[in-house]
Formats: sequence, C-alpha cells, structure tokens
Amino acid sequence: MGSNFNANVTAGYAFTEDANGYVQITKDRLNLLAKPTVTVPINEDYIPVVAFSVGSEDANVISITLNINSVNSNAIATRFLVHAWLSDTEGGIETSTTPDGATSWTTGAQLASVTSKKRWQAITTAAGEAALSVEHSAAHTWYLNVEIDGRVWTSEAIAFT
Repeated sequence: MGSNFNANVTAGYAFTEDANGYVQITKDRLNLLAKPTVTVPINEDYIPVVAFSVGSEDANVISITLNINSVNSNAIATRFLVHAWLSDTEGGIETSTTPDGATSWTTGAQLASVTSKKRWQAITTAAGEAALSVEHSAAHTWYLNVEIDGRVWTSEAIAFT
C-alpha cells in the first residue's frame, strides 16, 4: 500500500573548463549540477484523513459518524486516538453553549470527557470509525472538530431546529 512522491530538479548551470581543463566548483554551482529524481516511498496509512457523516435530527438527537481513511481514501483498519470538541464555527474553539441533553460516543469508546458534553478524547473502533450522539432541544448549530496527530478536521453543520 505504498505510494511514491517524485520531485524533479532541472539543471540550471553548465560548467565551463578554463584553459587548463579545470572548472571552478562552488557550493551554489554544485546545487545546480545534476538532474536527479528523488523518490520517497511512503505508506499512505500514515497520512490519515477524517470523513464525517452528519445524520438528520430525530427526536432532538443528531448522530455524527467519523471514518478515518488514508490520504488515498482507503479504509485504515486500525484504532485512532482522537481529540474532539464542539464549536460554534467551522474549525473554531470549544463552544460556550452546552447541549441540554445527553452526549455519548455510540461507536468507538470515550476515554475522557475534557469538558462535559463539549470536548472529549475517544478511541475509534479497529476499523477507524467512531460516532457521537448529541441531544439538544432548542435551535442551535455546532460543528464537530476532530484532531489527530496535530491536524484538525471539521464536520459539516450539526443544526438543531
């Protein structure tokens, strides 16, 4: 499951010999000498991408499912530790509005509740999936933000009416 990233460097300097058959070599000219191709094999599983699915509101409950896939959109069969929080804007800070009903991780497992009903640490299933259920009885819109390895992804709007 590896991929290769290629980088081409085009030569930009042609050495000219002097009367004695010598060329003047400098650090800058050496950098421009060749036309190498650099190939770096990587395992696409090391570059996760979070895909969200926000369900419809049903009896004041919305379920948000997240799947962690590879950069090439293939499923990654492993568990991930995620840091997740609700915000009022896309990619925003933790919301100040707490859902008035229950919140629970219905798929995967909650490891810690950092801020009750707003911010969590959770672990996905072995298939890289987790789901959060949010209950709220008034009109409000949140976004679920998920951080893995320092990168943050944001769901579409979680809109209660």
